[in-house]
Amino acid sequence: MTPTTPLLTVTGLVKRFGGIVVSDRIDFDLKHGEVHALIGPNGAGKTTFINLLSGEIAPNEGRIAFDGQDITRASTSSRASMGLVRSYQVTSVVQEFTALENVMLAVQARDRRNYEFTRDVRGDASLTRPARAVLEQIGLGAKQNFRVANLAHGERRQLELGMILALQPKVMLLDEPLAGMSGLEAEEMVAFLARLKGTYGIVLVEHDMDAVFALADRVTVLVYGRSIATGSPADIQQNPAVRLAYLGDEEEEAAA
Repeated sequence: MTPTTPLLTVTGLVKRFGGIVVSDRIDFDLKHGEVHALIGPNGAGKTTFINLLSGEIAPNEGRIAFDGQDITRASTSSRASMGLVRSYQVTSVVQEFTALENVMLAVQARDRRNYEFTRDVRGDASLTRPARAVLEQIGLGAKQNFRVANLAHGERRQLELGMILALQPKVMLLDEPLAGMSGLEAEEMVAFLARLKGTYGIVLVEHDMDAVFALADRVTVLVYGRSIATGSPADIQQNPAVRLAYLGDEEEEAAA
């Protein structure tokens, strides 16, 4: 598989809940090292699409291929072990553990190792060494022994991404990584994600359009579960249908 060959390919994906179609024959692809953003108004089906990619729900029709394999019916854990890993809008770290212990859990899960509950693994260098390296990578090395409950919101979001990186993903599915962040925290997160470009494929769902257009190589716009446009950030910003369906609405609200 060459760098220009899509690492993730979605063809004709359909998801219905009863009589409601929330994913309407979506075609989508992601190349190595690319950031492909997914935008659209509330209720457009963005999170449902991420759920389909991660395996949390199954499509009614269509196909998902990852790294040359059909994963349409593969489990969430199988996809994660292949390198397709998802984050959530709400942080999923363990609040009572330290930052280091949380990343150690991810390293342990990556290596599929099981330990007895009575064994203290905090001194296990095979876990602590890679965990510390990840914390340095995400800028939390100095806070490795802080309990998560004592970290700022933005730092907890950084830590969640660190846990994803500890799993050694090929593709990260990021669902609103900037949610709830202050302006400064958001700027720092955008800068961090920009450093990951070229190394990891990223499917990005985000409402912050400044962040989307700063990070994305391509953007797909969903409206009522249907893809209405895919292109570069510049193409999407200039697309009349997109401006009418989504971007134009925001501009009108800002002017009101």
